[in-house]
Amino acid sequence: MNIHILLGLIVFVAAIWLMTAVNSSSTAISANAAVSNTTENVIKVKVGGGNATVLLTQYFPSKIEIKVGDSVTWYNPASVASPHTVTFVMDNATDTDFLQGFLVPASTKFMPAPPGSNGQPEMFNGTTGTKMIIAANIRGTGPFVIDALGNVKAINGNGTSSSYLMNGNEKYVNSGWILPKGQSIATHMLNAFTLTFTKPGTYNYHDLLYSWMKGTIIVK
Repeated sequence: MNIHILLGLIVFVAAIWLMTAVNSSSTAISANAAVSNTTENVIKVKVGGGNATVLLTQYFPSKIEIKVGDSVTWYNPASVASPHTVTFVMDNATDTDFLQGFLVPASTKFMPAPPGSNGQPEMFNGTTGTKMIIAANIRGTGPFVIDALGNVKAINGNGTSSSYLMNGNEKYVNSGWILPKGQSIATHMLNAFTLTFTKPGTYNYHDLLYSWMKGTIIVK
């Protein structure tokens, strides 16, 4: 992984994240377009898209109906490295973001990477004897699940895609960053994410990077 590319992308996405606080609207694409199975029982959904001039920030289609046992694969068709996530939050206590504050002992010393480079983490006052830093949150940037008992597990993949059998009792299921094919910059960042749904219900999801991006899976 090239640390300079990773840091640059984090800064780029952080800027987008900050903009969502003042701009929570976007041009809508048809949200209920007809869905066709690309292979038996597997439906593909586009996550964003576009190019360096115009980026699309919409799931397409954003609402689909499937049967128990069907699978949905999300992929990023953009021509530039614009990441997105597919994030299901079934317990509000598990909601998160791709940036997170972390408390460390106030005496903690940090070394910039590479050593000797002109860098220093910004630190904020924490609880007694601690300081807070803001760091990339792997539970937002990587594929993770929190089960009904609160156990946190990474969703394993092959370096480009991950899949998970969703039982409907989870508290949190996240794809992590989905990037266009050939543009992943870390092994836990994907080109495709697949869920197989085993329980009827309505499953709502969103993008951690673009607050207005929302989708719905109806399983019958």
